[in-house]
Amino acid sequence: MSYRNITSRCKLKIEVYEPDLVWLVFEGCIDRKAMMETAASISDDGAYSYSHRVWDVRLCELDLPHEDIVQLATKSNNLQTGDSKVAVLVDRKLHFGLLRVFNGYADEGQKEQQICLDEGELHPSLRKP
Repeated sequence: MSYRNITSRCKLKIEVYEPDLVWLVFEGCIDRKAMMETAASISDDGAYSYSHRVWDVRLCELDLPHEDIVQLATKSNNLQTGDSKVAVLVDRKLHFGLLRVFNGYADEGQKEQQICLDEGELHPSLRKP
């Protein structure tokens, strides 16, 4: 699948793997708006209602001030189901730290969220076949 524009600064490519895994590969500059729109559309669209997701932001700059991180964590609590696994794949320690702050604000019940600097760190069910 090719990239499509999410915002004027961010593109998304959706890679679907079996049995219930989707990778969301971003390029450009990702901000709260791009993340919220993607999360809502993936959750609402029956074609991509998979329980396991990888948000690959290795090709991105992150534009996420503190207040946006808090809002994203709150929204994530409402979208993630109890048995789903979600990971964010980053390539910079700064991004890793920002997204660890996100995990700090996310609901304590969401134990299946990972922030990874390398694909090898992903839970086995989140790896590409």
